[in-house]
Amino acid sequence: MAFELHRGGYPGIVASAVTPRSAVIVVGGDTQRSFGPALDNTVEPHGIIDQVVASGLPGESITVYEPGDVVKVTAAASLGSGTDVGVASGGFSPISGASGITRWRSGKSHTAAAAGETFSVYVSPRQLSNLI
Repeated sequence: MAFELHRGGYPGIVASAVTPRSAVIVVGGDTQRSFGPALDNTVEPHGIIDQVVASGLPGESITVYEPGDVVKVTAAASLGSGTDVGVASGGFSPISGASGITRWRSGKSHTAAAAGETFSVYVSPRQLSNLI
């Protein structure tokens, strides 16, 4: 069963449309604490946003959960407990390093899940491949 463990959270502002339970990245510009969606696993995620997002439209307040937090997310593919997971196909799926391609994990799964199910992920962004 999926669970959450929030040790805090970082207050942020939506810079471009986001969906609940998704990985986010810091968006540059003059607006402090602005976040946009991590659209794939080739960019470094800052954290994962909470599930309470009213509209996900620019200007809305969000809480970004950082490394050390455990949050509920949706599986895009079947995965087991302890799997490195990253952004893919509108959810999170297993991810592994690939030669010549930068890949970032968003965290590690704490529970197993089938595609479409909710599972717990330990927020722990890390570059898995193309290390310099």
